[in-house]
Amino acid sequence: MNLYEKLIEVRKSVPYLKKDAKGHQYEYVSGATVLGHLKAKMDELKILLIPELCDNTNITETPKKSSKGKDIIDYTLSGCMTYVFINAEKPEETIRVPFAFFGTQDDISKAFGSALTYSERYFLLKFFQIPTDKDDPDAFQKKHQKPDALMNVGQKKELAAICKNLRWEKKDLAQKYNINGKTTENEAAVAISQIHDDVESGALKKQGNLPELSPELEKLLDQIEAAGVKTPDVMNDAILDVTGDKGISEIKDIPTATKILALFNKLVKGAKDA
Repeated sequence: MNLYEKLIEVRKSVPYLKKDAKGHQYEYVSGATVLGHLKAKMDELKILLIPELCDNTNITETPKKSSKGKDIIDYTLSGCMTYVFINAEKPEETIRVPFAFFGTQDDISKAFGSALTYSERYFLLKFFQIPTDKDDPDAFQKKHQKPDALMNVGQKKELAAICKNLRWEKKDLAQKYNINGKTTENEAAVAISQIHDDVESGALKKQGNLPELSPELEKLLDQIEAAGVKTPDVMNDAILDVTGDKGISEIKDIPTATKILALFNKLVKGAKDA
């Protein structure tokens, strides 16, 4: 996986966090909770997160009275910083995210520490888009969880094009990369990216067991693929009926392809007229 894919897996590992700490007038998710949920997955995927501070840290001193009437100074630190994600398996692969830090305490060291702590906590929550709530995780999930979207039309077309270019049977490639009717968009994106990586590395090679196709037959197969993406069940019925349940791999000549398209159009028309 590349770094972007790894970060998606990290985000998927923490769908929700319950607010577990209290401030003066509000509740929040503690830094320990955020790190505790994310660190294990980041370690597993070998992801490093390094904070970098800019050179323009601002320090403001504000005289004030303590609750006991003593003269004290509040130190406020602010500045810009960058969080850098690094793929430890490929250290040259990094993602840099600009951010900022702010902190106020009556001790300058404490102000600096709280600024970094708050910055880290909110950066992680916002970057990984982790929702927080007072509810326990099960109650939150019931209220907000939606089923993941299934593999989209564009992804199906891309897989069809890959099969055509590499001369792989679609069912064989799908089985190799665990792609099926329940594959989600995210899972399909990861699988397609892995296929491209395997092609580039030579791990996935062009098959030699499929016959060379004439331009006319390729055009008909493209029409079958396009129609199958829009109406997969009807096209599947047409293919199985014409090939005797053997599937698309048996479309090796123009008459067979033409017969499939004709039957498909007849089935679609029949469904509309019904």
